Amino acid sequence: MTTVAERKAMRERADRATKGPWGVERYPDINTTFEPMVYTHHGEDGFEIIATADRDDEPHDLDFIAAAREDLPAVLEDLDLALELLERADSVLEAWQEGRHSETRREIAAFLKKTD
Repeated sequence: MTTVAERKAMRERADRATKGPWGVERYPDINTTFEPMVYTHHGEDGFEIIATADRDDEPHDLDFIAAAREDLPAVLEDLDLALELLERADSVLEAWQEGRHSETRREIAAFLKKTD
């Protein structure tokens, strides 16, 4: 499992990266001088190239790079929620085992509300 510091570093990298969404452009015409690329649009005025690849590179690498821009922040958000819910579940279990049933019911209600 990743550490808090590792997740913080991931978030910081994502926050510093060019805003998304990113897309992939391939040029199937063998005579073109353009390499396949990952890009992002900047309104109607153009786009910014994020990464390029040699024609011999795996085509799925660019798809992965482009998708990671949106995927990583979403996964980190889900992981934060999962860790929070796990911590709450542990608290509920502890309260139940100690006989604090009314407190446990409140915790379960709050837990269920959080997951809606």
